[in-house]
Amino acid sequence: MAAEDQERTEAATPKRRREAREEGQVARSPEVVTLFVLGAGFLGLWVGGRHLFGELQRFTQDVIRDGVVPAFGPNEIVVLALRAARVLVRAVAPLFVAAILGGIAGNLVQVGFLVSFKVVTPNPERLNPASGFKNLFQWAKLVDLAKSALKVVALGWAAYVAVRSRLPEFPALAGLPPAVLLGFVTDLGFRIFRNVLLVYAAIAVIDYAFQRWQFEQRIKMTKQEVKEEYKETEGDPLIRSRIRALQREMARRRMMAEVPRSDVVITNPVHVAVALRYDPSEMEAPEVTAKGAGRVAERIVEVAREHGVPVYQDPPVARTLFRETEIGDHVPVDLFQAVAEILAHVYRATGRVPGGTGERTT
Repeated sequence: MAAEDQERTEAATPKRRREAREEGQVARSPEVVTLFVLGAGFLGLWVGGRHLFGELQRFTQDVIRDGVVPAFGPNEIVVLALRAARVLVRAVAPLFVAAILGGIAGNLVQVGFLVSFKVVTPNPERLNPASGFKNLFQWAKLVDLAKSALKVVALGWAAYVAVRSRLPEFPALAGLPPAVLLGFVTDLGFRIFRNVLLVYAAIAVIDYAFQRWQFEQRIKMTKQEVKEEYKETEGDPLIRSRIRALQREMARRRMMAEVPRSDVVITNPVHVAVALRYDPSEMEAPEVTAKGAGRVAERIVEVAREHGVPVYQDPPVARTLFRETEIGDHVPVDLFQAVAEILAHVYRATGRVPGGTGERTT
C-alpha cells in the first residue's frame, strides 16, 4: 500500500518536525501576535500618554494662537499639514515602535527565531483555480469564520461592560469643560482597552491551543513513513544485523587472542569456560580475560590447550564467574579463596610463578 493511501496515525518524529520547521510549518496563532501588539500599544500609551496628549495640546494651542486657521490659503494649508504631520510622527512614534516590538515578541514566543524562504517560494499548486475553489469549503475556513464572529461578539461585550457603568454620565458630557471631558474620555478609553486586552488574551490562548493541535494533526505520519525514515536514519535492518555480527566476531577474536596470555581456564567442564590471568605487579586481583558458553567455551578450551594454558574443571566456580563477571573484570571478593586455590594448584603443577612468562605445560 502506498504511503499516501495510509492513514496518518503516528506522531511526527524529530526529523519530521525539523523538516517542517525548515519549510516554515510551525504552530503559530495570529491572535497571539495581535495580543502582543495590543499589549505593547497599551503599555506604550500608558507610559507615553502624557507625551502624546502634550504634543497634540501644544500643536492646537500654537495653531489657535498664530491665527493660521482663519487664513486658509494654499501656502498656509501646506505649512499646517507639514506641522501636523511632524507632530503626529513625534506623538505616535513611541506607540508605533512599541507595536513593532510587540509583533516581533509575539512571533518569537511562539516559534523562536525562524527564517524560511520556502514559504514564499512560488508554488504552481497555489495558482490552480480548482484547488483554490476546493479550499473555500475546507472545514478550517468555517472554523475561522465562526472564530471571527465569536471574537467580534466577545470584544463587543468586553467594551460594553467597560462602558455600562458610565452610561448615566453621558447626557452631562455636553456641559463639561474640555479638560474634564478629555479626562473622562481618557479614563473610559483605558477601561475599554483593558477589558478588550483581557478578553483577547483568552482568545489568543484558545486559538494557540487550537493551532497547536491542528499543526500536530497536519504533520502526523503514516506507519510506512516512520519505517522508511527509520531505515534512512538507522540503516537497513539486514545491514545493521550484519554489522553487529561482524562486531561480535571481532570482539570474539580479540578475546581469543587473550587466552594464550591467561594463567588458567576454568570450565564447567564443557558448557562454560572462563579464562583468568593474574600478575601481582599489575593487578590487585585475578582478571577475567575471556569467557563463553557452548561453542565459544569449546573454542576457548581448544585455544588454551593449543598454547599450553592449563584447563581446570570446577563447575561451581566456572558458573559463578560466567554469571557475575564480564571480560576485564576482577574476580569477585567471595570467589577470592576458591580462585586462589585453583591458581596455587596450577602454579604448583606447571612450576611457574604468578606474573611469570615461562612456558606452560598442560
